[in-house]
This record gives sequence, C-alpha cells and structure tokens, in this order.
Amino acid sequence: MTGASTEIAATGLLVVGLGRLGLRIAGHLSAQGALVSLCDVDAERLFSAAARFEGVRASLDYLDLLSSGSVRGVVLCTPPQTWDGMCEAAFGAGRDVFLPGPLSLSPERLAALDARRRAHGAILSASPFFRFEPAVQDAASALRADDFGRAQGIEIVWHEPDAPDVGFLLTSALGLLQAFRPTPPRSTHALSMGGRAASTPDELHAFLDADGGARTHIHVHIRAPSSAHSIIVTGNSPPLAPRLPIEPTDAALASALDAFIDAVETRRPTLGGFEDQLAWARVRRSLERSLDTGAPVSSGTPPPKPREWPADVFIHPTADVDPEAEIGAGTRIWHFSKLLGPCTVGRRCSLGQNVVIERNVTLGDNVKVQNNVSIYSGVILEDDVFCGPSMVFTNVGTPRSHFPRRNEYAATRVRQGASIGANATVVCGNTLGRFCFVGAGAVVTRDVPDYALVYGNPARVRGFACWCGTRLPLRVDAEVEEATCPDCQRRYERDGERVVELTS
Repeated sequence: MTGASTEIAATGLLVVGLGRLGLRIAGHLSAQGALVSLCDVDAERLFSAAARFEGVRASLDYLDLLSSGSVRGVVLCTPPQTWDGMCEAAFGAGRDVFLPGPLSLSPERLAALDARRRAHGAILSASPFFRFEPAVQDAASALRADDFGRAQGIEIVWHEPDAPDVGFLLTSALGLLQAFRPTPPRSTHALSMGGRAASTPDELHAFLDADGGARTHIHVHIRAPSSAHSIIVTGNSPPLAPRLPIEPTDAALASALDAFIDAVETRRPTLGGFEDQLAWARVRRSLERSLDTGAPVSSGTPPPKPREWPADVFIHPTADVDPEAEIGAGTRIWHFSKLLGPCTVGRRCSLGQNVVIERNVTLGDNVKVQNNVSIYSGVILEDDVFCGPSMVFTNVGTPRSHFPRRNEYAATRVRQGASIGANATVVCGNTLGRFCFVGAGAVVTRDVPDYALVYGNPARVRGFACWCGTRLPLRVDAEVEEATCPDCQRRYERDGERVVELTS
C-alpha cells in the first residue's frame, strides 16, 4: 500500500480481521502511526500478525478492545454478515467505523447502518469499491467529460483463477462506471452470458444509461489464466482511449483510509460519505433485478421503504429482509437469515439461523423452520408446518448448470400440520399430506398421504401418526381398522393408506 502524508495526525485505530486485506490495512495504518490494536477470532493468526507490529495490543476480545481509551476508530475486515452487530457495538462505545468495500450489502442494510451511526453521532466511512488502479483512472482521464456519453462500450478483461460469481462481475462493472462518471445512471439493463452456471458466468453485459439517455455498454469478460488484465474503451473512430493494462494497487484504499484518519481526528465526515455508497448500492440492486427479469430496471429512485411490520415481529440485526416481504404478527427471524421479496410469512412463525426464503414463497401461520433450510420458489408451506434442521427442498426436476429452467419450477405443497425431519429431502412436484410425518434423512419422491409416517430412501409409508405426533397403532395393510391415540385419545379410521379422524 502506498504511503500517505506524514502530516496526518496519529489516531488510535483497531483493525478487526487479519486476513490478507486486514494485514495490508494494518501495515498502512502502522506506517501512519495510527494502528494501536488488532483483533481476530483465530489466536494463531492474531498473534502472528501482532509480532509484525511492535507496541500494538492484540486481543481475541473485540468488546474489551473497544473499551480501551486508546481506540478511537475501528476498521472492520470481517465478513459483511458480522458488520451489523460489530458496528452497533462500536457506535455504542463512541467509536467511528471504516468498512472496506460495503457494496456487497443491500441498500436497506446500508441505510440501517447509516441510521445507527447518526443516532450515536459517529462517523461511518468506506473505501471506493472499484478495483482497477491506476488503469481506470488513466482511462477516465483520457476521456473528456462529454466523451462518456458517446462511448459505445467499455470492456474489462480480468483474470481470476476460479470462476467468478455474479457479484464480482457487478462490482467490476459498477466500479469502472463510477470511475468514469460521478453520478449513478438512471437505469440499467444487465444480461449474464457464457458457458458456466448462471451464478458463475463467463461474462456480464451491463447496459447503463447516461444522464442524457445515451446507452453505454460495459462488458466484463473473464478470460483464460494466460490473459492479462486490461481495459478497452470503444466508441466513434478513432477509439476514445487505448487498451490500458490493469495493475491493481492499493492507492484508492490508502487514500480512503487516510481520509478516515482525518475524519476521526477532525470530526468532519469524508467527502461523499455513506450517501454515495447508498446510491451505488441501489444501482447494483437494479442490475441484480435486471438479471432476474431480463428487462431494464430504473436505478434513479430509492428502493421502497421497509413495510411497517407488526410491533411484535422480531428480526435479528444480522438477518436481511427485503422490504417487499410480508411478515405476520409475532414472527421471529434469527441470525443470518435472508428473505427475498416478494414473499409472505404468516403469523407466529419462527425462522432459525441461516434460513433462506426465496421470491414468491408463501408460509402459513405458526410455521417452524429450523437452521440451514432454504425454501425455494414453488414451495408452499401451510399452517403449522415443521421443517427440521438442514432438510432440503428442490424446485427443478432435471437441473442443469448450463441450461437454466427458471420457467419450469415444479410446485411442492406441504399441507397443514406436516412435520419434516432433519436432513430429509423433498423432491419437487410432490405434496405432503396433512399431519404427515417425514422421518429424519428420508428422501421423498412421491406424494405422502395424510397422517402417514414415512422414512427411508426412497421414503415409504411405514405407519401413521396422530395430530399430536404420536405413532398410531395402525397397520399398513389394506384392511379397514380403527385406532385411538394413546396420548391425546383422538380416534382414527384407516382404509388402505387413507386415514381420517373420527369426530363422533
């Protein structure tokens, strides 16, 4: 990382997370005389890093370091899903926060972080998210301000040893665009292409409308490992700029860190601030929605405000809930869960840790979804359904990575009161009957009758369960018989695999 002015006042900063990025940032802050503390959850990594920086305090206890009088600001190099709680702790302790590259967060989470720092009177700063220094700046400098509108295309050639995800391509496109023009585009139209899966494409075509309506085409292309990183700007003849080699450096990050040091010392927020990050996060959201729909999406207006969910709804700070999600009274959503709107979650539901609810999914009332369950488009859960830890739904019968079938999702309906055991798999297109019981690890490949107890691979009817969950003394042969639940005394009649409760 390049050194900055030695006139910057020494300010006590804590770096949390000591991976490659954290170590680079710690090195720069140490050279500036601003590094006072290091923190990481990995003791070996922490004390190995501490040995490189003389006189710096190292601890596994983040809250203890926050209470130190020498710490005035925090640089979080931890995964983004940890930022909500760690920022809240820092703001509550009267500390300022710097986030490297927050574009991965949704506009709603960025807005929530900004609201929290305002409530505490803290400074929240961030680094630019474009990764191309100095080539992007050289290309931008080669264009006059009025040239961008007539640029027909900007191509980024980038080498990554592994297949990139869509997030990498979106960040690359937006980073290049931000370097060329300071204001976000009014609308976007993105299209992923290539021979890899939709989640890891070879390339991304992003059409971004300039203020005057001109359509600029940014093409992010991932090439073979032997190819060099470069940028090509095309337009009317002659070309607007030559092919420029990309040599990524830390100059932009260093400048942002130096600005943060100055802001902590002077209490003047950095230029652009978090409002700029919010604006570009909305552009990214519009690109993501364009990828989903295949149609242009406006990015010039803020996303819809969060719904006024009932006062007794609990959403953990680490959860990411789309403002289009409908949530019923008394529902609780726990750590790191994600709800993509529009979707509907009924009253008194409980969504455990790391639960994903995709678009257009409907959950009834009193549904319990345990940890690590993803409920995909096409799945419907009626009232009182129980989904055990790490059970699996599917929504495509013949999936291919290279042949998306988004228009061929098969519906799966789980009827009222059904229970699905841990690690079970429900193949799409089947219906699980009322109050049925799917055993742990079962693989459901056909419809399950009401009250049936099924387990195995493939799951077969092995008995029957009562409304209360107790196994009923009913056989599985074809004879008609009646039975009474030994626990709740409800009475049932069986005819083959058809079981009904007797009300008289």
